[in-house]
Amino acid sequence: MIDLRDVRLADHTGAMVPVVGELLAFVEHVLTPEGHAVAAQLERVFAGGAACRLVSVDSPAALASFRQERRLTIPLSSDAEGQLLARLGRFNVATRAAFPGWAQVGRDGSLVAMGEGTLPAALLAWSEAGAPASAAGGGGTPVSEWLYPTLATVVVVVALLAWGFGVGAAPDAPEPEAAVASAEVPEADAEAPTPEEGPTERAAPRSTIGGGWYAVPPSLSGKSVRFSGGVLEVKGSRTSVTPMACLSEEASLAGPVVVKGEWSLESVGTAKTKGARVALRLLGAEGRLMPPGSLPGGSQLFVAQGRRSLSWTAFEGRADPQPGVASVRLCVDNRAGTGTVRVRNVEMRPVGG
Repeated sequence: MIDLRDVRLADHTGAMVPVVGELLAFVEHVLTPEGHAVAAQLERVFAGGAACRLVSVDSPAALASFRQERRLTIPLSSDAEGQLLARLGRFNVATRAAFPGWAQVGRDGSLVAMGEGTLPAALLAWSEAGAPASAAGGGGTPVSEWLYPTLATVVVVVALLAWGFGVGAAPDAPEPEAAVASAEVPEADAEAPTPEEGPTERAAPRSTIGGGWYAVPPSLSGKSVRFSGGVLEVKGSRTSVTPMACLSEEASLAGPVVVKGEWSLESVGTAKTKGARVALRLLGAEGRLMPPGSLPGGSQLFVAQGRRSLSWTAFEGRADPQPGVASVRLCVDNRAGTGTVRVRNVEMRPVGG
């Protein structure tokens, strides 16, 4: 367990403040497009009562200027020496800045969950839907009372090109372009292996479709799931089967692993349906998906989630070693029942490899 009770960071006034009981969002620098985007997201959830803080290596003076320029109300903190970032494994020594992402710190000072991208899907969904009545009234339950357990079970790693929101339709897109940072919250059974995969992934029946990918279930090979011209395609199905493709090759999690690639969406569901996902599945020594509840953030790390249409957009995720996890496998699914998700230029390797 990572204990952060002793951590104190300088806020935009220079005062040293603790980070206990807060959702922390990390950006490389605040005076960047990604800094502006994440600050805007935090403003929404902060206004609803969620305890959150934007953290970067920028000086308190720079943070104060940024806060005034953007008319922000959220707390901002400077970790110029990388004290907190290094403890969480999020300090980029080469750039002397943070690896973008987020971390949830419990009231007892322990790290509850951590992920890449902007914010957890549970929090994004809550902020877009608005505070529930129980949180809005003076006698209701504070946001932090119900938000913490949700964040402890949901880890969403969302990577956009320059952390943009993905708005604005592509010229040939039939629908408005969907942000990769989908407000969709994974279902409770998202961690369980599907019947088609079987209890042991390495022993599961596979149908290779090219590029190192195999279809799940195998009957979809060359149909809903196919590989052509260097591009993986997973089409939605209106049956009860969720089309999925996974890379045959696992990556050992003896050390941190990063995955990069690009994806696009074509008419994948609607704003009210399920969507498509790119995820790293955390496997035990025998190739089984880690059991639900065995890991603080769940047995899947979601690299990207989205719906509707999206032009080619970069994604990137990182998996860090965890007790009992031997390896990771990359999978892509389409739960919308319609449309096509495409993936290309995938690279999965150890950090520094």
